[in-house]
Amino acid sequence: MELKPFTAFVLFTALASVHAMGGTAAEAMVKLDAAEQLWKRNAPAAYSFKFSYGGQVSWTACPDGFRAQVDGNVALDPMWCETLSKDFGTVPMLFAYIRNVLAKAPDAVDLTYDERYGYPRSFSVDYRTNISDDHFSFNVQDFAPKGGDGVKVLGQTWQVGHTANDEQQYLTEYVLPGEKVEQWSALVTRLFIKDPDEQFNIKRLMKLQRALFPPDCINLAWTVVRQSKTEVLYTWQHDSCDQAPAEAERALLKRVPGGLCRWSYATRVDPLNTKNLDELDADLAMQACEQPN
Repeated sequence: MELKPFTAFVLFTALASVHAMGGTAAEAMVKLDAAEQLWKRNAPAAYSFKFSYGGQVSWTACPDGFRAQVDGNVALDPMWCETLSKDFGTVPMLFAYIRNVLAKAPDAVDLTYDERYGYPRSFSVDYRTNISDDHFSFNVQDFAPKGGDGVKVLGQTWQVGHTANDEQQYLTEYVLPGEKVEQWSALVTRLFIKDPDEQFNIKRLMKLQRALFPPDCINLAWTVVRQSKTEVLYTWQHDSCDQAPAEAERALLKRVPGGLCRWSYATRVDPLNTKNLDELDADLAMQACEQPN
């Protein structure tokens, strides 16, 4: 099995929750804004999640919550739980509910949201701490995007086109709908390198990758944007290399639990648009880097 050197490497930043516990409504609102922007950028077209709730309120028809089904931002929930799902049936509904609650300046709030997609993982509110019956909370569990194991980069959804692995490396290449890894206009790649004992040095790996380019590359440019002991963001591009067409790539390599993770975006059609680099860098940074099983 061949792991392509120019379109892969390795690393992961575990999906986490951003937690605003015990803060003020104003502080939670700032975090809510950040979560909602993340959701707008990375939301899958269709998804499902389990909604459950607690506190001094109950819906008789669905006391244990419900399973939300969403397609094109339209809730497809069962009619028997319509009363509940009309307020909590989609992620945008959850944002709207939380925003409405925070506008009332409650005494205590507790908010967590998913760092990859931005949807609220949990929310609880105590409107007045000196009143015992005005507490409400909800949890979002088992969130599942539909339509395959795609990723979202630069506002587009990319689907798995190729996977490969050996004892040390795990490679996944993502293509746009209608394209294949044998012929693509743009490519998103995830590479995870197992390195639990941190034997690989990032700076040395960068030198090795730079050395992989053959000497006949025309107008090869290699630029390190930023680098630390645990992370490097860099770009390379050329007009032609080993009879291959012109290509450019932006890549983020970082150390994560269990090894190294590399996410990259490569293009053969358009040069890297400097106006989109901030968005691209943010998209690469938020992608999942868990060590494959």
